[in-house]
Amino acid sequence: MSRVIVELYCQRIPQETVYNGELVLRSEPGSVPSQNLNFEFSGKDLEEVAVWLHHLVRLLAESGTEFCVRMFQKAPNSSRPPVAMDIDPGQVNLIYESQEKARIFFSPMHRTRKV
Repeated sequence: MSRVIVELYCQRIPQETVYNGELVLRSEPGSVPSQNLNFEFSGKDLEEVAVWLHHLVRLLAESGTEFCVRMFQKAPNSSRPPVAMDIDPGQVNLIYESQEKARIFFSPMHRTRKV
């Protein structure tokens, strides 16, 4: 059985509510040859990226691939490395269940209104 790590890298664009980043599928560390698959995005809401992640998680689950999901978020204009956050199995189940639940999971806690 193959094992992969799904990583979501994102960085908010300064003065905006959208993100640049990538979804990366990495083969299990130590496997030879190591394989990576990258899906880059720019200027996207995290809710939209959540739909991509939903489909990716469903694809991996249906293929019988064992996987885990990690998220790396970096502040705008920051030189510090991104902060890693493991997404626990319960949260992955929410992402797996439906596109709407995935969107809600990644939706911002508050929205700003433009006047």
